[in-house]
Amino acid sequence: MNKGTILVIILLYIIFILIVQSIHDIPLRVDIIEECPTGSIIPGIAEYLQQLISREQIKGLIQTTTFQLINDGIFSNLFSLDSNTGRLIVNGRIDREALCSSWDNNAGTSASVGINSNMNDIVVTQRNSNLMNANDLLNSPTNECLQALNVLIITRTNQESTHLTAGAGEKHSETPVETARILIHVIIHDINDNAPRWHENSLLHVSFVETPSSSNNNGWNTVQTILRPINENDAIRNAKSIDRAYDPDMGQNGTIVYRLIGPGADYFRLADNFHRKTNNDNNDQYHSQSNTDLLIHRKSDLSMDLYNINNNNNNINPMTGTHETSLQIWPILPLDRETKDFAGQGGVYNLTLLASDLGNPPKSTSIPLLITLIDVNDHIPQFHNPINQYEVNNHLNSNNNNNLESNYVIYRPLNGNLRETLPIGSFVLQLNASDQDDGLHSKLVYGFCPCDRNLAQNYFKVDSITGRITVSHSLDYDNGPRQFRFKVSSI
Repeated sequence: MNKGTILVIILLYIIFILIVQSIHDIPLRVDIIEECPTGSIIPGIAEYLQQLISREQIKGLIQTTTFQLINDGIFSNLFSLDSNTGRLIVNGRIDREALCSSWDNNAGTSASVGINSNMNDIVVTQRNSNLMNANDLLNSPTNECLQALNVLIITRTNQESTHLTAGAGEKHSETPVETARILIHVIIHDINDNAPRWHENSLLHVSFVETPSSSNNNGWNTVQTILRPINENDAIRNAKSIDRAYDPDMGQNGTIVYRLIGPGADYFRLADNFHRKTNNDNNDQYHSQSNTDLLIHRKSDLSMDLYNINNNNNNINPMTGTHETSLQIWPILPLDRETKDFAGQGGVYNLTLLASDLGNPPKSTSIPLLITLIDVNDHIPQFHNPINQYEVNNHLNSNNNNNLESNYVIYRPLNGNLRETLPIGSFVLQLNASDQDDGLHSKLVYGFCPCDRNLAQNYFKVDSITGRITVSHSLDYDNGPRQFRFKVSSI
């Protein structure tokens, strides 16, 4: 052969070697499903390994081949490799959430679902999680749970080599051994084996200041109030944060839909993403990401669903503009705890927050949500006395109340008059008043009305705590006043 032919052969051989090495450098990607049964054979691996050595076997260069799984971590301990066939067999439990533990429980767990007004068209978008393989070998753009296995191919060729044994001068022949490492990327596909849950929480609790009553404060508010929606821009400013549930599953299995259930649930709205409105004429208001981001469908009088189709983990507090991972809740209807139709008992809404994933079948978890109302001093005390009480406008003749203001309650002694011989300290009247407000706002102090100064204050005493009116000065029919008309108040 001439030199040119030899050079061509050498060049082709080099190219062949490079191709073989490049094949070894390209990792094999195989797919498995988490929680697959022990003893399952992972398809594709044995075929791939046999294909790598088939050409060399055809040429007769390889005498024997064995395969060995390199034990380099927890994941490799879950498998065994048949040394002759190259079959990869599942030996332990494959839990995607445990193996891909770098997933951030606090990121990307918000609802990513939208539903339109006809209740049939559901839009699903996959949430952004931060899955990585345990060995940080690959940054997967699709958020896959990826693990690495290393397989060692051990081959013995038919070419013999000889060498002298030290001190003996004898020749021994050996079969050369070659090894090659094959990288296998195992993609673990998720199943819906986890329900949404909250971090060590058994109860969620928020408080809102009640909406000051706009009704007539001079009487009890017993008429059913027509509730008008609160301006949403103003309501969002008072949004409170509650912890979101998280689901370590992926895709629809890890996408969470929230539902608020219970009496008064339709008074509130949930959301998890906000941004500052950029309009120059009104840039201090906050809205959800777009007009279609939050579509709330009321299932019944006692439940409300939240659907959010934002595919964005950058949750921003509407008040501070800072990133956070909490849900936001705010009232959309006035919260007047003194109205007759108030859904809360004692200023409390006992609701349930239900978190469901979109797996098939879905898994759900619920947690109590306690919403308390902080009382506002928006009602004045009201006098009432079932024994001897008269509404001025309804029960008294007009000639008897010319000097009295409307809606005042008149108290009279049981016998209509007092004896002048009553000793000091004798009981005269019992005042009764109450206030619809709560706490300190409902504590009453009785006394003579500052607007009415007359001689009665010289003869009678009002107990500021109990409201009892007693004689404080001797009464004299002949020389003193014979009739007393005075005003008392409670504050």
